[in-house]
Amino acid sequence: MLDESGDFVKTRCNRASVDLDPVDDPNDIETLRYWIARHAEETGSARANWILDNFEQLLPKFVKVFPHEYKRVMGVARSEVASHG
Repeated sequence: MLDESGDFVKTRCNRASVDLDPVDDPNDIETLRYWIARHAEETGSARANWILDNFEQLLPKFVKVFPHEYKRVMGVARSEVASHG
């Protein structure tokens, strides 16, 4: 999710059931860029193209919404920042 203003992280997300992780894994970054590019190709979205043109600057504003239950099932540990943030 692209959270340009920070509102989603601060007030619009129920943090009791999900962690909001940074998108910093190279595979996640590649996947994110792929899906944005595919959306741009399929829809002609000017916004998607703008995001791609500014991807490196916008990358820190993307958050990975990761449900607690999914992390548990996948055996992914919750980070201290995510679990107390």
